[in-house]
Amino acid sequence: MPTAVEVAQVIESRAFSVVYQPIVDIQDPGGEHRTVGYEALSRFANGSPPAWFSAASSAGLRVGLELAAIRSAIAGFQTAPENVYLALNSSVETLCSPFLFDSLDGIAPNRVVLELPEDTLIESYEQTKVHIDRLVTRGYRLAMDDLARGRIDLWYLVRLRPAIIKIDLSMIRDIDVDPSKQSLVNGLRLLGDVLRAEVVAEGIEREGELEHLQQLGIQFGQGYLLGRPGPLDEAAPVRKGTHRHPAGRRRLSVARR
Repeated sequence: MPTAVEVAQVIESRAFSVVYQPIVDIQDPGGEHRTVGYEALSRFANGSPPAWFSAASSAGLRVGLELAAIRSAIAGFQTAPENVYLALNSSVETLCSPFLFDSLDGIAPNRVVLELPEDTLIESYEQTKVHIDRLVTRGYRLAMDDLARGRIDLWYLVRLRPAIIKIDLSMIRDIDVDPSKQSLVNGLRLLGDVLRAEVVAEGIEREGELEHLQQLGIQFGQGYLLGRPGPLDEAAPVRKGTHRHPAGRRRLSVARR
C-alpha cells in the first residue's frame, strides 16, 4: 500500500491519469446508444485506485486526493460536447469540504454529477444534507453510486433524494437469467420513478444483460459492452451490432476512482 509520503507527492504533482467511461441511453431509438455523460476514473502508475484512496484515507489525505482527481478530470473534460455531463466520485468528506467549489471551477454546475457510494458512512445526515442542498441549489446533481453492492438502505435514497441512482454491477451480472435480480432492479426502477431520479445500470457486459435491462425499462447503462474507460477522445459508446464481448470477466472500472 502507498505510504503517506507517496500519497502527498501524488497529490502535489498530480501523478495520475484520468480516463472516461461513457454512460449511454440504452433506450435510444435505433440502438444508437447516445452518450449522456462520462464517469471519470483515476489511474495510477503503480497500484490500484482503491489502494491509493485507502492509503489516502489512512493518512488523512483522502479529501486532498479526491479534490486533485476532480480538478484533473475537469481539466481533461474541456473538449467534451456541452450536452453531456461529467460524473465525479466523491466521499462525504469531500462533498462537505469548503474547497470543493473551487475544485469544481471550470465547468458549468449543470454538467456535473457527484457520485456518492451507497456504502459510505454518513455520521451526520443533517450536516451532509445541508451541504448537498447547497450543491443542488447551485445546479450540481447528486448520484447514489454502487447501489446494492453491499447493502440497500432505501432510507438513503428517500432522505438524500439523488438525481441519479446507479445500480451496482453485482445486480446486473447475469440479470437475464436471475429472477431475483430482475425483481430487485425493477423495484429500483419504480423507486427511481417516484423520486424522479434517473436510473443507470452499471457493469453491462453481455447482450443478454443489455436486452433484459431494456425490457425492464432501464433508461441508461454503463459497462464494457457499451464502452470501455479511456482517453476522452477514444471513450465513444459502442453502437448496436458492433458490441465486442470483453475478454474474461474482469472490468477495468472495478477500480472505481
